[in-house]
Amino acid sequence: MKHDLKIWNRDIFGHTNKLKKEIIGKIGELDKLNDDSNLDNDRKEERIELLSQLQLLNLKHESIMQQKLE
Repeated sequence: MKHDLKIWNRDIFGHTNKLKKEIIGKIGELDKLNDDSNLDNDRKEERIELLSQLQLLNLKHESIMQQKLE
């Protein structure tokens, strides 16, 4: 069972750091475009969605850390 839990944890939560870095990178790119005044409405919506995804990843990470402390 321990082996199965490790696999599940890796598959579900193991990629969060990589995904988080990718999202932060995309937000940075959109912020740079925004600084250059080249951000259209579609990209503004994309940025909002990315921020939402980042918030969810942070909540997942917090939940994982709390469970590990228990």
